[in-house]
Amino acid sequence: SLNGKPHITSVTPQFALRIPQHGKLPVRLGPRRVDRIAAWESGERAGTRESTQRELKKQFFVPPFYFARRALGLLKRLNDLRFRTHICLSIYVSEFAIWFVGVAASSTKRAGGREGTGDSKSIRRAETPVDGLHCRLAKRWTIERLPINVFFILSMKLLFAIIFATKLAHAAAADLPITQQELVRRTQELYDAIVPGNRTPWKKYFADDCIFSNEKGHTMDKAKLVADITPMPPGYSGSIKIDNVQSRILGDTAVLSYDANETETIFGQNLTARYHVTDTWLRRNDEWKIIASQAHRYYEDPAVGKADPKKFGDFIGTYELAPGQIRSITVENENLFIERKGKNEQLLPETSDLFFRKSIEGRILFRYDANGKVDSLADRRNNEDVIWRKIK
Repeated sequence: SLNGKPHITSVTPQFALRIPQHGKLPVRLGPRRVDRIAAWESGERAGTRESTQRELKKQFFVPPFYFARRALGLLKRLNDLRFRTHICLSIYVSEFAIWFVGVAASSTKRAGGREGTGDSKSIRRAETPVDGLHCRLAKRWTIERLPINVFFILSMKLLFAIIFATKLAHAAAADLPITQQELVRRTQELYDAIVPGNRTPWKKYFADDCIFSNEKGHTMDKAKLVADITPMPPGYSGSIKIDNVQSRILGDTAVLSYDANETETIFGQNLTARYHVTDTWLRRNDEWKIIASQAHRYYEDPAVGKADPKKFGDFIGTYELAPGQIRSITVENENLFIERKGKNEQLLPETSDLFFRKSIEGRILFRYDANGKVDSLADRRNNEDVIWRKIK
C-alpha cells in the first residue's frame, strides 16, 4: 500500500488494477509484472541508491547511438548511397543531441531534488526502478516524480521513429524507378502549357544541359527552348495530345517514344498535324528531367487538286536518267501513271502540271522547252530536282 491506501484493489484473471487518484482506471498486466509489483511491495527488491541507479539503467537507459547502429542494418538495403549517408547522419546527430540534453537535465533534476528536500523517502520513491508504465501508474507516480531522463529517452525513441520512418520512406520513394504513366503525365503537362505560353513546366522538366531538336530541324538549348514558349496570338487556338506511347526504363535512364497529335484553329479554320517524338529522361539528384528530345513530322499527302486531261498527251512518253534507267508515263481512264521496272504508280494532281504519289514524299513535274514541248521530267525531293530526259 501507498500512504495507507491500497493501490491494488483486486487481482482478477485479467489482472485489473485500480488507481485511487485516477478513479477506476483498468490497467492490464501480465503475471510477471504482477509478481514484480508484489516483490516491490514486500521490499524483496529494495536496495541501495546505487542498485536503484543500476536498475534504472537496465530498465530505461539507452546508450548513445543505439538507434543509429540498429538502423544501419536496414539502411544497407538502400541502393542510393547519398540517402543512406543522409539518414545515418540525421539519426546520429539527433540522437546525440537529445541524449546529451536528457543526461544533463536528469543530473540537474537529481541534484536539485537532493538539495531541496530532506525527505529521503520521497527521494527513494522518485528513484525507485519500475517495470513499465503500468507499474508506475500502480505506484501513483506522476510525471513530476518520474526521473526526467526517462521522458527524454521516451521522447528520443519517438523522435527517432519519426525521423527514420520519414527518411526511409523518402529514400525508398527516390530509389523507385519512374513509371511510364508518370512520364506521360509530365509530357502532357508540357504540351498543355504551350497554348497559354506557360514556361514553368518547361523549366521544371528539361535539364539545364538539354538538347532539343524540333520537327523543323532546329536544335536548341534550354534557354532558347524556354524563350520560344509564348502565348498563341488572338484568333489562334489548339491542343496537342499524345498517344501510341512506348517506353524503356533502365536504372536512371528512361526513353519515352510517342505520337503527338496537334489540332490548330486559325480564325475558324482547322488544321491538323502529326509528330513523332522521342524524349530521353535522366535522373540526377533524385530528379527526372529530359536530357534530349527529338521530333519529326509525319509525312502527309497534299490535297488532291484538279488535273487537265488535255495535257496528258504531252506527258506521255519514255524518260531516261542514265543508260538502262528508264521511266514511262502512261494514261489509263483519264488517270496518269508512272512505271519503272514493272512498278506502276498513279500520279495524283496537285496542280495541272504538278503531281505526287500517295504516301511518298516528293513531287513529279514536267518541264517545257522553248518550243512549248515537254522535254524532261523532274523528280523533286527536298526542293532538289533529279532530271529525267524525255527520249521518245
